[in-house]
Amino acid sequence: MPKYMQKKRIFPACLFLMFVLMILVIGKETEMTGRGETQKIWNLSDGWYYLKDGERTEVTLPTTLQEDPGTVLELYNDTVTDENRDMVLLTWGAPYHLQVQMDGKTIYQYRDYGFKRNLQMARKLECRVTLPALHKSSQLCFLYTVPKSGVCKLTPVYMGTSEAIFRFQIMNAAPVFVIVLGMLVLGIFAIGIYAYLRARKMTERRFASVGLFLLLCGIWCVTDSSLMQYLSHYSPAINEISFYAFMLMSVPVIRFVRETEGMQKYKSISVLIALFYLNVILQSICTYWFHIQLIHMLMITHLLLVGGCILLSVLLYREYKAVKNRQIYSILMAFGILAFVGVGTLVLYWFFGITGYDLIFEAGIVVFVSVLLWSLGRAMVENMRFRTEAEVYKKLAQEDQMTGMKNRYAYEKILEDLEDGICNWKNAVLIFMDMNHLKQINDIYGHGAGDELLIGAAQSIQKAYGSLGYCFRIGGDEFCAILPEIKISEEELSCRLDAAVEEYNRSNDQKLSVARGFSWLQDSRGMRKSISDWKFEADQNMYSNKGWYKREEVQEEGTHYEI
Repeated sequence: MPKYMQKKRIFPACLFLMFVLMILVIGKETEMTGRGETQKIWNLSDGWYYLKDGERTEVTLPTTLQEDPGTVLELYNDTVTDENRDMVLLTWGAPYHLQVQMDGKTIYQYRDYGFKRNLQMARKLECRVTLPALHKSSQLCFLYTVPKSGVCKLTPVYMGTSEAIFRFQIMNAAPVFVIVLGMLVLGIFAIGIYAYLRARKMTERRFASVGLFLLLCGIWCVTDSSLMQYLSHYSPAINEISFYAFMLMSVPVIRFVRETEGMQKYKSISVLIALFYLNVILQSICTYWFHIQLIHMLMITHLLLVGGCILLSVLLYREYKAVKNRQIYSILMAFGILAFVGVGTLVLYWFFGITGYDLIFEAGIVVFVSVLLWSLGRAMVENMRFRTEAEVYKKLAQEDQMTGMKNRYAYEKILEDLEDGICNWKNAVLIFMDMNHLKQINDIYGHGAGDELLIGAAQSIQKAYGSLGYCFRIGGDEFCAILPEIKISEEELSCRLDAAVEEYNRSNDQKLSVARGFSWLQDSRGMRKSISDWKFEADQNMYSNKGWYKREEVQEEGTHYEI
């Protein structure tokens, strides 16, 4: 296995291990046993009673009691003494508007604090009560308002120091934060892949959609948790953030489906996205101007989620039946998992009122996203392999096999891009080059020697101009360089080539000589030349330079003859 793959696997494992160890340390010595002097948290389950028709009835918490709707159930406990002064009581009595009294004086009363919560939300809230100064005959009283159902499900009561109770709250919230950690790791992974692909100009927006979905899910999970509700003092703003995250978190998933190959043709997906945005706008208007609580409109969001999931599943199934695409099948399976978990969660939420509905849905989201990322990752690997093969074929198509330089096809392509305005250069220099005496070298020393000299010419040209622009072999012994936006004179450019040729000649028996001709894309008036005029001028200047070389050689021969 490659080292970078090992690192990618080790990092999430270390992060998860670190989080687990932190939870273990925080939860140290918070075990709940019977009352005792050494424990930091006591389960205050015994010693409770209520009075009915003058008779005392003992109860052990947790328990369920049946009373007349609207009445107030008073539950007493006489076992709390002054030794428990400044201790904290923890229970879950928000659905019954819990009120706690000590010796007839109210020391705690649950209120909705400006944000209306339904029964399911209230059941998750933790009620903390700090005990005042006590005496031996002190009497603790819990008052529960009986709901319309007439059923009171009384939860356990725990007692301990403020620190120990807070640790206990953290331990209760640990499953949520473990799931949020999983979402965070997957989200970072998705965003990282998106950034990597974008840097390589292989943008895959669906990774960004997954990352945004996980971010919104994480916000919803954290703000909906009982611990965050307590830390924010049951702030309405935290609940509103939770609701908006819940209303919007489906949008990135719908965009994910729309950006999947073959799904762009379904206009109903765009309509579905618009409906989710419209839902947020209308609920905001109803809350701000008409003072309708968000909780009373929650059913609308749930119906929209169910309808959206059904619509996307139907469209994905139709597309899969049409094209038998493996990626579409994987996404369809992911939505099947999400639909099963989502419907199950809604049933638990609306019909059974089970408080663990959020954990089930959050775990389902992690599974759903894992399947999406697995499908997307597999498609990405296939696309990268196809892209790599295409780049190799493209490189081979534009590369001269002997010299490794770009070939005539690449040269014609860049001229075509320049003429079409794709290459937006203000100025550039075109250099045509031609080897001198290659035919004589082939005739005298063989084509092997001629090929070596061709390779030497290519290396020299690449060394002279490769860092400045593009170099091509466009024919047998013909080369070309296109150097855009340079501020170097023709004389200096010519000297660069002469220096590279001279360096080659010092270490080789066959001497290299290269004629060259220059032409600038802009003329002396700053006007741009046509491509044909540009090429013609460079070609004429090269042949003029080639004639100069021949005259120089004739003069050298004449000088040797006179000697």
